[in-house]
Amino acid sequence: MASSTTNLNLYKKDPTTDGSDTFNITTMLNENWDRIDTAWGTKIVNGKTITTGTLVAGNWNGSTYSFESTYPAATYDVEIEPGQTCTEAQLSAWTRAKLVGSANSNVCTAVGEVPTVDIPIIIKAVVK
Repeated sequence: MASSTTNLNLYKKDPTTDGSDTFNITTMLNENWDRIDTAWGTKIVNGKTITTGTLVAGNWNGSTYSFESTYPAATYDVEIEPGQTCTEAQLSAWTRAKLVGSANSNVCTAVGEVPTVDIPIIIKAVVK
């Protein structure tokens, strides 16, 4: 009987019970490859979805940056940190921003200088 993998929901056939089935390229290959491709930029570690993103300089609303459209607080808790590809200027902007989080929503606030450069980040999202 066919089954699916736990993390990516990849389709699997059981050679013992499904050995006489016709090989279906769409189900057995293409759909699985699409799932792998979608998950490529995302890792799941200890229940956290870890992915990369960018704090886009033009997306600040005053001193606030929101992750709510992608990670609504009703569903996720979010942590961010600078990404490993940050340049010295980007790390300096991160440090000068003095970012703080919110207990009620997935936004961060710059209590220092609002960054004027895009900053690569690592996003850790945990489903509540």
